[in-house]
Amino acid sequence: MLSEKSLKPILSHLKNDIKKDIERNNINRAIKSLSVLCDLKMDFYTEYYDQDVEDFIGILSNQIFPSLSNYSTKESHVVMIDSMAWDYHGLTQQYLRSFMSMDLNILYVMIKSPCKSDQILRELEEYGKAQVYIFDMARQNIVEQLVDLYHTVVSFSAAHIFLHSFSIIDPILLSALPVPAKYRINFGDHHCWSGVSCTNYMIEFHNWGATLSYQIKGVSKERIIVQPYYPIEDNVPFCGLPEVDEHKVIIFSGGASYKIKDKEMTFLKLVLRLLDENPRAVIFYASRDDDQLFKEFIVKNQLQERFFLIGYRSDLKAVFERIDIYLNTYPMGGALMAQYAKKNGRPELCLIDYKRNIDDLCTEAKKLIQDEQHRKNVGAVLKKEILTENDFNHSISKIISEKKTDYKFTEISRDFESYRRNLQQQSFNKDSSAKIAGFLYSLYSFKYLLRFPYMIVFHGTIFKILEKAWGKLYKYK
Repeated sequence: MLSEKSLKPILSHLKNDIKKDIERNNINRAIKSLSVLCDLKMDFYTEYYDQDVEDFIGILSNQIFPSLSNYSTKESHVVMIDSMAWDYHGLTQQYLRSFMSMDLNILYVMIKSPCKSDQILRELEEYGKAQVYIFDMARQNIVEQLVDLYHTVVSFSAAHIFLHSFSIIDPILLSALPVPAKYRINFGDHHCWSGVSCTNYMIEFHNWGATLSYQIKGVSKERIIVQPYYPIEDNVPFCGLPEVDEHKVIIFSGGASYKIKDKEMTFLKLVLRLLDENPRAVIFYASRDDDQLFKEFIVKNQLQERFFLIGYRSDLKAVFERIDIYLNTYPMGGALMAQYAKKNGRPELCLIDYKRNIDDLCTEAKKLIQDEQHRKNVGAVLKKEILTENDFNHSISKIISEKKTDYKFTEISRDFESYRRNLQQQSFNKDSSAKIAGFLYSLYSFKYLLRFPYMIVFHGTIFKILEKAWGKLYKYK
């Protein structure tokens, strides 16, 4: 089984390879290795911040780009670099729409990813004052692309650059650009992402992430800007839901499986108690990844008629219109889903808000389930709390003009290290060693078996080969 101890030598080996490639001026290889290193650190929650990665970024940037003697800027020009270009997810559309509301000229740089971004590109095309630059990490010559992107950004003369990204491409680029204002939209605040040193301002959507950036990543309070957001609702047609009795009260929850795993499996225990104490309740869960844990939970507790897996949903707006109560995940809450609930006037049950007091949450749950008017009243209050698009646009305008918003940073108390370790334990599953083998294969082909002679790598390779063999066998059955 993968452990932090078995992962450390792999990361250390990768760092040594990056150093050697930089010394040999093999910059393409160094960038690809650094990208894999950062992906591993993010996927397996090794830490929140790595100074070695920050140093690599600065060194690579200095070797790739020329120094600029002067850089002219235009206040009406803004660049957004985005590796999470995902329709209706993240914060891409909120920020792009705010730039459009200000009538700014936009250079949108998409670090190509498997996420679907048809709607994003369509909105930019219809706007008419946007250029789109697609950066493809799969191409062989990364340096060539970076230099081309560098000249594109310099010639665009933007006074402001916004990052919405987990890529290492943008911090390498930003390190070389004397742009007056460089902002990171910190949407994945619980991850280990790179580029702290080359960003002027950190835009945090809540105090949890702001506190982590301040305490762990070393971002000064003067560089932190708190800015909540509103949800971008999809226009996807309703895809259907399981049929239940019209008198049932539907509780809806969802998210990646790591969000509901802690040592005590608190979330699943809460679900059992809610269903046991409220015969009218049923639960729909929208899972984003492996749902084997839920399937075993349903069978073990004979919940086939009360707990329904509804898979990944692209039609979230339609789903929220058809449910009664939103149950947030625990130990990690879902920010976007909670916003959807408020937008649609649905009451939310969140264990974190109840200071982890399950008794108090279950008491309120019973009231909400038994009293339809109470549900409507609570939902109506929450709906008024949602940030409007106009309010958001006004705040982004203020960030650009004054480098601040009307929202104050309030430092909170949280054991971030224990939280990270819990996330890490959830990432160390049966597929994790095969995942590592896949990352290393993408860099070295099968030579990685000689370069990384660790048992966990060999185990991962065997699992990966068996997985492929089983897939082919199943195909021909």
